[in-house]
Amino acid sequence: MRPVDKIASDLERRAGALGAEVRGPALEDFRAFFLRSVPGVPAEVLEDVFARFLELRSGRGKRPADEAGKWLASIASAFLAEWDGFEFSAEEWRELADFAALGSGEMDLETLNYVMALALEHGGLS
Repeated sequence: MRPVDKIASDLERRAGALGAEVRGPALEDFRAFFLRSVPGVPAEVLEDVFARFLELRSGRGKRPADEAGKWLASIASAFLAEWDGFEFSAEEWRELADFAALGSGEMDLETLNYVMALALEHGGLS
């Protein structure tokens, strides 16, 4: 198993274990785990990604709430330069590109190029 697969699996498992909890120590522990899981990406970007995850898991978005954990794991895999092939919508590709652009001043150039190339290839950049 590749390290990125382990991280993605852990993220999905932990997200699923949260249940309906929207606050509290379990959610804060999960947030801290996510922030540590994606080194090299500015905390500001990861906080925005996590906020979007919370929106998705609460049912605010076009993606089903039960896919929020997989979505988060896939975003992490993209930022770890080993995207897992999860099917993002065109809007989600644009969102991923926006997340990367937000951290472009502090992010490793290889990571930034990888994420932006993915977004371009899948219609997230025009």
